[in-house]
Amino acid sequence: RQINLDLDRTYPELKVFNQGGRYHEELRSVLFACATHKPSIGYLQGMGFIAAVFLLYMPPEDAFVCLANTLTDHHFPDFLAVDIKRIDRYAASFDKLLAKHLPPLYRHLSGIGIDTRLYLVEWWVAVFGTVLPTDCVAVVWDLILLEGVSGIVKVTLGVLSVLNDELVGQSLDRCLFVLTHVEDF
Repeated sequence: RQINLDLDRTYPELKVFNQGGRYHEELRSVLFACATHKPSIGYLQGMGFIAAVFLLYMPPEDAFVCLANTLTDHHFPDFLAVDIKRIDRYAASFDKLLAKHLPPLYRHLSGIGIDTRLYLVEWWVAVFGTVLPTDCVAVVWDLILLEGVSGIVKVTLGVLSVLNDELVGQSLDRCLFVLTHVEDF
């Protein structure tokens, strides 16, 4: 049921994954196949963005294989299994890097009580598919495939660096809005 709800939310600007779109049924099939193939994971929101990128570059059978393999690599197993202890470790490590590379932003977000996991989980599970244009997401995938988790960390720091002026000195509500609506900035 959740897969069907999420199909039209997957890169809606492309329209190819929407009802009647060129890849709508292929995306549904790949996601159902993967959820069946990996019942321990099943389906979680965000997986459609991963499968969709694969479908843009390869036939559905290959997209399924890539998705099934990807879900067992990098940060995906911990995030998709919602392994809180592991996610907390990723967030704590990222906080250290944020404090090192963007100290004013880190101090501000920490000071107003924004937990890194608030944006990190969504951004990383969907490989930025919910917040960046599709062409940018393709570059993020290149970095993940070349560098693993360090690639997605670099992108996260880059996005936050671009958003720095929209965040530093702003209210909690404003920062929450910016971090959950990156595509608007």
